[in-house]
Amino acid sequence: MLIGFLFYFLIRKRRRSKIALSEADINTISIIPEAKEDEFLIKLKIIVDEKMNDSSFSMFQLCRAIGISRAQVYRKVKKLTGKSPSLYIRSLRLQKVKTLLMGTDLNISEIGYEVGFKDLSYFSRSFTEEYGTPPSEMRKRTNV
Repeated sequence: MLIGFLFYFLIRKRRRSKIALSEADINTISIIPEAKEDEFLIKLKIIVDEKMNDSSFSMFQLCRAIGISRAQVYRKVKKLTGKSPSLYIRSLRLQKVKTLLMGTDLNISEIGYEVGFKDLSYFSRSFTEEYGTPPSEMRKRTNV
């Protein structure tokens, strides 16, 4: 029983570390799906990337694009990432924000709108919650 739990824990940790890769890493590394779950996460990421700047992109649209029910999407994403689908999508958007903060001259509000946030105070709070620092501080650190 303990060995089964440890195996499950290690598999889950591996998947989470793969999910935590930055967008640049994902673009440079060829990811070969090892299981149906990996294919699901890759498909999910591709769909979110395509709809990144659409602030009205909803769970309904996501479920329709993937072709499975809302309950199944919730269960699969929660199982594979430990986050709800909306939090997972938000974290993907915030990864894109971090990349844009480091690599472009767009101001912070433009970046927020670019990745689909329509409320800039929510954007700033979410970024601070995810990375422990506001976007303006992150930009200052990268420009030093």
